[in-house]
Amino acid sequence: MPDVKKMEGYGEMRAKFLNTFTPEERVIDLPPEQRLVGLSPEQQILALSDEVLRGFSEEYLRSLPPVVRDAVYKRLGRA
Repeated sequence: MPDVKKMEGYGEMRAKFLNTFTPEERVIDLPPEQRLVGLSPEQQILALSDEVLRGFSEEYLRSLPPVVRDAVYKRLGRA
């Protein structure tokens, strides 16, 4: 029996199938640390809830790269 993953069109078919799931459905069985795999530290900050972001000191927020800091401020209503 041939390896399905090596068949022509497998990648496209897989992508179409995965796109039928919501983001929540895609990660439902993954532990939190695996949900962030592959994200840069800056992207990991943006993956945190607003509640967690509110707990960071102003000093720490000012130390973030401008694009991340601006996104955090926007989410927290600090434009």
